[in-house]
Amino acid sequence: GRLVLAYPIVGNGLAVAGSGLVLVSALVYVAAMWRSASHVLHRSIGDVLLQIGGLWLLASLALHFTYDLRLPLDLGTQTYERAASVAYQAFALGFLVNTGLWLAVAVLPAFLSIARPNARAIAGIISYNVVLAGWVIGEAWCLQYPYTWVRLPLGLTGLALVGVTLYMLSDLGALSYFSSRPRDERRLVAKIAACAGVVSLLAAIALIAGIGLWLGATNELVIPQNLDHALRALLRLGLGSYLLISVCVGLLGPVATTGMRRWLVWSALVVTGVALAGQVTVDLTAPLTDLDLRLLEMTVHKVGAAGHLLLAAWLVACMCAAGPAVRRAAR
Repeated sequence: GRLVLAYPIVGNGLAVAGSGLVLVSALVYVAAMWRSASHVLHRSIGDVLLQIGGLWLLASLALHFTYDLRLPLDLGTQTYERAASVAYQAFALGFLVNTGLWLAVAVLPAFLSIARPNARAIAGIISYNVVLAGWVIGEAWCLQYPYTWVRLPLGLTGLALVGVTLYMLSDLGALSYFSSRPRDERRLVAKIAACAGVVSLLAAIALIAGIGLWLGATNELVIPQNLDHALRALLRLGLGSYLLISVCVGLLGPVATTGMRRWLVWSALVVTGVALAGQVTVDLTAPLTDLDLRLLEMTVHKVGAAGHLLLAAWLVACMCAAGPAVRRAAR
């Protein structure tokens, strides 16, 4: 609405209405999911991950909705600009990580022939989300009121987040992906993609710990833009794309890695990895050099777009090939 319409009142009104509808749809989704998960006698690890992820979804979209309200209500723009990155981190590390791990736990243990997580993994899940909530609240507070005592606890919380993430991934069996021995090429693709997703998540958490230490040791008010871009690349290209590949390879059957689809999925793996490595390298080295890296950054963006296009083409080809089999099974 803001990009297309010239009048701020109409454009901002459409933006608020759009984010409000997204928030309402998320409420409907979470209510239906929560009711379905609550009907079981004993909640599984997947139920816990799905429910916690739903709560993070609502929290991040509520932050986004209040962010869109800033102009119509004539609130301080700078305050909400600082909160935008916090909303993204809450969405990615809360909703996407919990929901993505739910998918991985449901599909990959049987597919890669590794042990399923036991009930004690719930403690690791709760620990991760409690520390993450502390990080998100602390960062939001620190960005609004920078000269307070919150900076030191924020740095310590970032370090604690690294520990609880390793604890949760270990209990969920995600670290076992590295030692699994795939029996065929299809499982090899899933293993490589799953391992890349786990490494990307750990790198993102390590970067967050660095952001916490940086905010705690300086008087800066905002997160450096290059670090924010690197974090987004790790969560979007690394965790998101690779987790999607690993789960879909397990769900779509042998058709996922046959014929042209085999070359598409391998190309998506390689091109996305090159884009991820290039983006993170540019973002982390830009503050340390006087060279103009804009051309390299534009090239990396184009490579990342090509990786997403390859991934989309692979998914479409797999769905078209699997369609007749699904219809036969349904009949």
